[in-house]
Amino acid sequence: MSGVLAIGGGFLLPPAYMSLLRLPTREAIGTALAAAGILAVPGGVVHYWLGHVDLTRSAWLACGVIPASYLGARVDLWLRARWLERLYAVALIVVAIWFFAQPG
Repeated sequence: MSGVLAIGGGFLLPPAYMSLLRLPTREAIGTALAAAGILAVPGGVVHYWLGHVDLTRSAWLACGVIPASYLGARVDLWLRARWLERLYAVALIVVAIWFFAQPG
């Protein structure tokens, strides 16, 4: 389902890891990010070969993603697990509302 929605493993994998594998929140989110990153490489290469990648936009995206990843990791270490779970739940709700609000 997360592949169909094009939002990566962060949508379904962490809740599945937490409920099915009983992983703590931080480990579930980190594991999902690692899995998504590994799976993104072959997909990105194929799309590049097919001409679907705009390298200029990709470079701009990387300029934002790299510092944001560092910041996110620091916030994760700073927050208590309960607040991290709440923040993650709010993020999922915002993404769900955004998807439902899209036309067509």
